[in-house]
Amino acid sequence: MCRRRRELKKIHEFIIIMLIIFGLCFAISTLGFNVNDPSIISLKVVRYGFPVTWLKTTTSLPPPPPPQYAILWFELFVDIIFYLVLSAVISFIVMKAKRQHENLKKVPQSLWARFLFIILTAYFTKLITCGIHELLGHGLWARIFGANAIEVYVSWLGFGWCKWNPALESHIGNVMAMAGGLINTFIIGAAILMFLFFVHKRGSLYIRSFLFWLGFWATITQPGYLLLGGFTTKGDPWQLHLLTGVPLSFFVLLGFGLLLLVYPIISMLFLSDVSRLFPEYSQKTLLFALWLAMPIQVIFLMISPEHAMPIEMFIILLAVSMIPSLLSLPLFKFFNRMTEKQVSRSVQED
Repeated sequence: MCRRRRELKKIHEFIIIMLIIFGLCFAISTLGFNVNDPSIISLKVVRYGFPVTWLKTTTSLPPPPPPQYAILWFELFVDIIFYLVLSAVISFIVMKAKRQHENLKKVPQSLWARFLFIILTAYFTKLITCGIHELLGHGLWARIFGANAIEVYVSWLGFGWCKWNPALESHIGNVMAMAGGLINTFIIGAAILMFLFFVHKRGSLYIRSFLFWLGFWATITQPGYLLLGGFTTKGDPWQLHLLTGVPLSFFVLLGFGLLLLVYPIISMLFLSDVSRLFPEYSQKTLLFALWLAMPIQVIFLMISPEHAMPIEMFIILLAVSMIPSLLSLPLFKFFNRMTEKQVSRSVQED
């Protein structure tokens, strides 16, 4: 009976947290995001809601007639489902973290400092890898093939561009300058990950965590760009398609293959290195949280002024970006077992 009460208490607590998060997200997104329809004589039409607008107000110009409100029921249903799923995921993470916290007799005072370190490291290494992509990728190859001036821009959201002058005359030069960002950055990231994989548990844990995030962004964002290029007519894959005639489906398959290649390596490295910074929490939960970096990037891409993304595309990409996190749950035991084998092998070699 007591066990049943505890289970019911957990369920009630989960539902309450989820409803609070849902209400906040839904209210903030509805009130804080609006889009004006193209100008119509004598009418002002404003739509509210995110990721899809579900509330439409129509105001006659000039006033005073009161605005007319219309609810778009299908769009409202989509928004409700979206925020229910989002709030359920956040509530699950909160409940897991709370349970881990309750099982501890004493939480180290440095916990928040470690969280701050990881957040800042993840953010600034994303900016660094974007700079590597633009400067040591596009810019370097453009310089090799005759460009005199290289201009690089990196936004605070981790996206950027590279321009060079004069325009390259060689066809192969244009191809390499466009593909260099993807190729060079992925090679640098793969080299970092391989170094961490084979030089196991040597050096400071904080330095290894920094290198992990650098390798993570360098290897993950390149397949992401390739996959994104298959759905949009922008970015490096689209430019390469125009230069070479290679179909966009090839870039999608290449991005998917590279993602499958690095996914288990990154997961095992995270379990063996970075997760040791947080012994208070379940490694399974931490691994799930790691791959939430993918949907966060999609959200950043959506709000980035450098990119214009239709809302339908945003919803599709956001759903797809959740797959790595969801896959980490059933694959955790496999990754953990492989990590333990790698650790034991390293100990025997030492």
